[in-house]
Amino acid sequence: MRAIGMGGKILSFCRIGIDDIFKDLHMNGTWGWPLLLAAVTLVGLASGILGDGIWDYISWVALSVPLLVIGNKVWRQTRKA
Repeated sequence: MRAIGMGGKILSFCRIGIDDIFKDLHMNGTWGWPLLLAAVTLVGLASGILGDGIWDYISWVALSVPLLVIGNKVWRQTRKA
């Protein structure tokens, strides 16, 4: 059986689950949050292009999330200064 190493663990191909993948993303690390924001943005762009009605609202919400994160970060940085 072939195995791969992820985050210092050896996981076999037959036993890799979604929980193992998300544990190795480390949401406090370098790639976790940017990947999550990219996925939310992609959902927002796709729903805005492909649908009407409720999809427009989903698009607005999804595309607002990165802006809210940026605004929060700027606000926290200016408050420290």
